[in-house]
Amino acid sequence: MLKHKGKIIWKQGNKSVIDCTNCGFSHTKPIPKLEDLEKMYSHKFYQKLKPHYLKKDESENEYWNTTFDDKLDIFNKKIKKKNKKILDIGCGGGFFLHRAKKRKFNVLGIEPSSTAAAYARSNDIPIVESTFESFVKTNKEKFDVIHAKFFLEHIRDPIQTCKDCYRLLNSNGIICFTVPNDFNVLQKIITKELNKKPYWVVPSQHINYFSRVSLESLLKKTKFKPFLSEASFPLELFLLFGLNYLENNKIGKKIHSMRMNFESLLLSSQNNSLKRDLYSYFAEKGIGREITVYAKK
Repeated sequence: MLKHKGKIIWKQGNKSVIDCTNCGFSHTKPIPKLEDLEKMYSHKFYQKLKPHYLKKDESENEYWNTTFDDKLDIFNKKIKKKNKKILDIGCGGGFFLHRAKKRKFNVLGIEPSSTAAAYARSNDIPIVESTFESFVKTNKEKFDVIHAKFFLEHIRDPIQTCKDCYRLLNSNGIICFTVPNDFNVLQKIITKELNKKPYWVVPSQHINYFSRVSLESLLKKTKFKPFLSEASFPLELFLLFGLNYLENNKIGKKIHSMRMNFESLLLSSQNNSLKRDLYSYFAEKGIGREITVYAKK
């Protein structure tokens, strides 16, 4: 069993986050028990912790479809075959798969939440209501693409998960992970200069904390070949502008709307290459609220 050791970069009570030298990325210590995580994501996450998520995503579906198309375009460019099979891990309400299905992908979602799984099924998305750990024990199917947004930060063992994903992919298949970009340079400026606590650390839900470098390293360690890394818009800039969205929900909604408008314009057919260049540059410099890394088997 891998031993977890490294410099403590956050601590509160008996919980800490370490920059783990053996794993190559930061994570909580101690790591929560599997049964506790399964209970939370099956029966609490969409029901009690984030009860507004599904309706919120539904109301913003037009914007999200532009971001989904951006990813699907990359998959289509890299894999020429028809009827590509795509697996979405932790698919939530199935919004990404709904768009992929319209784009002629053969889709399957894995989702442990009974509430989110039921929502996805109501939109004719095939769902395995399960954790990924349980799914891989019995699954015999292979996929051309594996997609997972906001999944790796929640699980106990990202290294084993990446190894399992490698086995599930067809030759030359693609994996696409999106994770929060945590402990980034702008966040460090904010905690130091604005005297803010590390607001992005949520040890009850987020076990792992990645950067572009550590996520690429994880994929390389598990035999993948990263070919594109992008960040999302660096929302922390708004805090540096003086817009305190951390303590004012109205400001939070406003800057979220501003971000959606900005990205929707950049993702238009005329400006897509500009978005790709800009967000790749953000990733290179370690800024941006989220990181997305594409890699090939």
